[in-house]
Amino acid sequence: MNISEKTRESVTEHPAEQTIEQAIEQTSDVGTAQQAEHAVGQTSERSVEQHPGQTAGQGSGKYEKTGQAMEELQETVARLRAPDGCPWDRAQDHLSLKAACVEEAAEVVSGINILAQTGKAHCLKEELGDLLLQVVMHAQIAEEEGLFTMEDVIRGINEKMLRRHPHVFGEESLKYLPEEYVRHLKEKAAQIAPDARQDACGHGQDKAPGQNPESRREAQRGSSALLADWKEIKSYEKSGREWEEEYLFQAFDEAEELISIARKRKLEKKS
Repeated sequence: MNISEKTRESVTEHPAEQTIEQAIEQTSDVGTAQQAEHAVGQTSERSVEQHPGQTAGQGSGKYEKTGQAMEELQETVARLRAPDGCPWDRAQDHLSLKAACVEEAAEVVSGINILAQTGKAHCLKEELGDLLLQVVMHAQIAEEEGLFTMEDVIRGINEKMLRRHPHVFGEESLKYLPEEYVRHLKEKAAQIAPDARQDACGHGQDKAPGQNPESRREAQRGSSALLADWKEIKSYEKSGREWEEEYLFQAFDEAEELISIARKRKLEKKS
């Protein structure tokens, strides 16, 4: 698969390794500065309803500092994308950042290998930060375009984890499953004797709930939720979106080419 010229041009260094004149010229070529100026700093109205999964042990304040650090990073990226921000960062869009996203993911793998072979975690910590920056950049651009926000991204993955782990979160998971599937689970639960039910991991319960701590915990999680099947849940999630798979295989091909370009660039810098 051939990568678009725009994507090829995006495989450049951050302004720390190029001149301001080059960055400004790239801004002109890409032509996204006006888009970056639009709606910068604007935030969509947020709902004040309870955070998904809060009753499942979330929202206790344990990660308050993490939330503050995340907010600071978002503010930094928004500032870089502002009209008087960095020309290079303002010039980027979803397409131009594809190469960086793939390369940063590869560098995370490198960090994992370094940790496994040397016990040193500094590289993995740094590379995870670089990959997180890519996520925040895409979310910032999407917010400027009126598509979605970083909050939407975070809440979306949290709800997915709740949906897909009913054997952990019990009835809490049912809130995030399709209504049709929940009805199916409740009908299924009504037809099965309590001592014959199995959890989502396939562990049978050969004793009635209450005879041992594990049985009591499973009973508390909710009989309907325990009958949820991970594959079924995923199938319901993907229903009507099967066409997306074709794009995934195209992305695999493109990622291989992007990695090849990154490898060549790194080797040239090394020599």
